[in-house]
Parts: sequence; C-alpha cells; structure tokens
Amino acid sequence: MKLTDKRRQEIVEETQKTGKMNLFPKELEEMMKEFPLYSQDGKREKAKVLVKFFNASGSGTWIALEGDKIEDDIEFFGYCCITDWEYGYFTLKELQGLQDKGFMIEIDLYSTGETLEDFLKQEGQWEEYKATFLKDEEEEEQWFN
Repeated sequence: MKLTDKRRQEIVEETQKTGKMNLFPKELEEMMKEFPLYSQDGKREKAKVLVKFFNASGSGTWIALEGDKIEDDIEFFGYCCITDWEYGYFTLKELQGLQDKGFMIEIDLYSTGETLEDFLKQEGQWEEYKATFLKDEEEEEQWFN
C-alpha cells in the first residue's frame, strides 16, 4: 500500500493513541476497487499486492492480493503464513478479532514492493515459493503438453 510519509506518520500516531492499528484505512478501500476478488486469478507471483498485514507480536503474515466488501465484512484473498505459506481467504473481522485478543496485527507501512514476488523476496520466502509453486507449474506443463 503506497503511503506518503505524512500519511504513514498519521497512522503511526493514531495507533499510538488507540493502542491498535486501524486495519482498513481509506487508501486500502480505494485500492480494493481496482482488485476485487477473482480479478487477479492465474497471476500468482505477478499479482499486485493490496496490503500486507502481519503480527508484530509473533508469527502471522497475510499478503492480500484481492478484496471485496461482503455484507458487513471485508473478504480478502491472498498468500498467508501462520505456520506454513499457502493461498487462502481471510476476513478483516478475523484480523480485528486477533487484535481484540491482544495480538499486535498491523499493516506493513514500509514495504516497497508491488507484486507478490517483490514481497516474498523482502520476506526471504521467494526460493521456497519457487520450489513449491513454480515447480508444480513446470510439471503441469510437461504433463499436459
């Protein structure tokens, strides 16, 4: 999520006042219009990242690639890790529920990447991703061609 230094500072100050970060700032709401659910199907590592959520107090990373308002919640699809990395769905309320239980779920305000590949390289997870997903893709091509 691209933020100006001023906006980043506003979010940090708001978080310090309230004790927990707002996980749905207006910038994220605007970006979701460009990447609703299913809009990046098949793009895998080339998919654009909406936002990266993480647990500042332990394990847990959620890299949202798509999102939509579903009734009174926001549903995301992305690449996530609590113990193992996998693609999956998660909701804003689930992340807020973790905050309510004392977990420090936050938005990564400082990542500079645009694609899932960029973020995975920053996380040190790119080689593992390639070995898992790109290897499978090569095997599928050999099988069906």
